Amino acid sequence: MSNVSLNAVKSLIHFLSKQGISRNKLFSVAGLQESHCQVSRALIDTAHYEALYLFAENEYLLGNLKLRNIGFEFGKQISSDRWGLITHIVFCSPNLESALSDHLRYQTLAGDIGFPIIQKPGNEITFDWIPTYRCCRHTVEEIVTSWVALAKALSVNPVKLNKVSFIHKLPPGSADAYEQYFACPVEFGSTANRISADRDILKSKFAYYEPEIYGLLKNHADKALANLIREFPIDAIKRFISSNLVSKECSVESCAKNLNVSARTLQRHLAKHNLNFSMLTDSLRRDRSVELVKDPDLDLTYIAHALGFSEQSSFSRAFRRWTAQTPSEYRVAMHAGSEPNEDDSYG
Repeated sequence: MSNVSLNAVKSLIHFLSKQGISRNKLFSVAGLQESHCQVSRALIDTAHYEALYLFAENEYLLGNLKLRNIGFEFGKQISSDRWGLITHIVFCSPNLESALSDHLRYQTLAGDIGFPIIQKPGNEITFDWIPTYRCCRHTVEEIVTSWVALAKALSVNPVKLNKVSFIHKLPPGSADAYEQYFACPVEFGSTANRISADRDILKSKFAYYEPEIYGLLKNHADKALANLIREFPIDAIKRFISSNLVSKECSVESCAKNLNVSARTLQRHLAKHNLNFSMLTDSLRRDRSVELVKDPDLDLTYIAHALGFSEQSSFSRAFRRWTAQTPSEYRVAMHAGSEPNEDDSYG
């Protein structure tokens, strides 16, 4: 099960209500009440988020909503409260490089809706975003667009992109609005949800950098992480692993450092539940693998890379150990209507 920040849900409800959809109806669709919005740093099942997007898409088909590309339009309307504390930190960051670093450090506070893979080949930087569940295209477009919107809103210099790519497809001729906004070629039906830009974009100064507030917010986030490990230790560890599966930093030591506890304390929390770090990592990688393989639009080689496997063959062996099937066999069986060995529930 993946979770998303309640702040994100509130922001989406507010955006859709401004497009003319009843706020009460939106809360009902999401299975929430206004009173839920007062809970600080709450996380909820991503099913609530997806329900809002699917409802809005249906409203468009019925002629009750003018926006067709809902996630794309919502992503452009970025604000400092979009994902809660982590967005406030980004808004006060000195530059994009620091913002990305802070996002990686604190994203466990905003749920595990997806995870980034940042690479720096040559003079270029690529930012891939991979959802942790089979989300709709609107969620993908929102996240990718919102990162560009952040850079545009905060950078003192013009933001120049080389290319933006999406795995999902759109009808031919539908990319004009996207290319106009991103000011670069936009590819649909690609192998990755990716933003590509020159590497120097990382050092471009942000206009609202305030060192004192920036430090205070990061200190507050560190305390929030400490509270998380104290109150919900296994959840905190799972969120760290989920966000760092592809990283070389996915270790007991790096997890303990991120959560501001000693490695011994972290291992003690795991032992209380008859777990160890390696066991939990393998379990989460298995769950992530099964979920991603369900998506027919994702290339299996790309999935292997996104999960930290150095080779496709290593991924196939691990997947067979988990499910008694290769990734290809699992995908074929699922889409043929037969029952794979694992539960095929949504999200």
